[in-house]
Amino acid sequence: MKNGEVDMTTGWNGRFDNAKKDGAKVAYSFNQALLDYDCFAIPKGAPNKDLAMKFLGEISKPEYQDDLPKYITYGPTNKTAYETGEISQDVATGLPSSPDNAAVQLPISLEWYAKWEIITSEMYQEMLTE
Repeated sequence: MKNGEVDMTTGWNGRFDNAKKDGAKVAYSFNQALLDYDCFAIPKGAPNKDLAMKFLGEISKPEYQDDLPKYITYGPTNKTAYETGEISQDVATGLPSSPDNAAVQLPISLEWYAKWEIITSEMYQEMLTE
C-alpha cells in the first residue's frame, strides 16, 4: 500500500490506519465489512482458574476498554466503553465496534463456517488455479 502497488485489499482497520500514518494512501469503509470478535479462554483444569476469571473480568471493564483506541484503532468489545466519555465521537467514527459502524457490518457466523468451510475452501482453491 505504501508504494502504490496495491489497488484493493482486505485487512484489519488498525493496520490500515497505521499504514496511513506512515504515509500510505489508504481509505476504507465499514459498510458490509465483516464484524468479528475474538475471545479469551481458560484451559480446562487450569490451576488458577479463579484468578484468571478475575483478570478477564477486570480487563473487560469499560474504563479499561475505552483506552484501547489510544494505542490502535481497534474498538472495545465492551459496548459500554463508548458511554464513559473517553472515546470522542470523532474517534468512534473510525472504530469497527462503534454502534454506527457495527450496524452496517456483516457479523461472522461461526455456524456458517462450521458447515461450509471445507467446501468453500476447495471452491476458492479451484478458482485460483483456473
